[in-house]
Amino acid sequence: YADNYSDSQLSGVVNTVISNSDASNYVNAAMRYYLRTNDRVKRNLDNNTAVVFFFDGCSDNVFSSSFNYKSNHMSAYVAVVKLRNGVPTIIYENENASTIPDNPRMVNNTTAGNDGTDVPTVTDGIHNISTTNHLSKYAALHVHDSDSGVSVVRCNSSTYYASTSYGINAHARSWDYVSTSTYSSTGCFNIGKSSPATEYNNFMYAVTGISNAKSNTFSSTGADKGIVIVDRYMYKSTLTNIYGSAALVNQITAYSTNLAPTIQQELYTPPTFEEIADVDGDGKVSTTDVRVTLRRVVGNSDIPQGSADFLPGDVDLDGSLTTTDVRQILRSCVTTG
Repeated sequence: YADNYSDSQLSGVVNTVISNSDASNYVNAAMRYYLRTNDRVKRNLDNNTAVVFFFDGCSDNVFSSSFNYKSNHMSAYVAVVKLRNGVPTIIYENENASTIPDNPRMVNNTTAGNDGTDVPTVTDGIHNISTTNHLSKYAALHVHDSDSGVSVVRCNSSTYYASTSYGINAHARSWDYVSTSTYSSTGCFNIGKSSPATEYNNFMYAVTGISNAKSNTFSSTGADKGIVIVDRYMYKSTLTNIYGSAALVNQITAYSTNLAPTIQQELYTPPTFEEIADVDGDGKVSTTDVRVTLRRVVGNSDIPQGSADFLPGDVDLDGSLTTTDVRQILRSCVTTG
């Protein structure tokens, strides 16, 4: 593929709110990967619509020693990216979001507010978003695929299965906690704390331009507002506890799980010439490194194994040690004195 954006154009696409280093690094790498490589992402940005990222399991709330899924149902980091002066820019971010139902495997789903049908969980991946009015009460976003439905996995207490849901929205939260009698989501995405609605209002303004969304409605609905990317890879362990089945979680997160190794390559920093040439590991490149490399070239084995990320002495990166590497290291020693 050809990169959609250069390194300098993506330099500002870095979250500024996640403190946990593993989560922060993953989020930054994933956003960078999608922006660099995904044509659908670029088309939406070029059309002046939003690319909304939900990384469930990456909110700092999850890494708090007091975190409990039931008492704090805010596990996702959400970011809204649009073009500003031709450059992808995060124009909104928040750590108080969620993409999973309050009670995904509740037996009595009528109690859960889902009209008696099995509770849906939207699958990881890229989905469309368009304007809607949630329960005809306030402005929200409808999450869907090619038509008005979206790919989900439906669950009950004993089984789960792939399905389609036609009622998934991204909307405001009603409660910050979970119980069997109060719910904020039976499959929808929640943004922001329940009160005040500032976080949700700011999110909706960033995506759609509507002000005070929680107390306002769209005069007409169905307008395309971009895409949403759902990634729960970093939350899989906790999700297994919540859903009670690793196989079920694997089905929900298949898209992000398959992409995770590629995304994590974005975090890889290639070694410098000096790191590769410093064969004896003393922190500098010297004629000792030349001699040690030459010994290995001719078959002597007294060479440090070095980092698993590269072959010490293989400065031309061809996968093997040869006299070419020896000459290049020696040349460096002569140049630097």
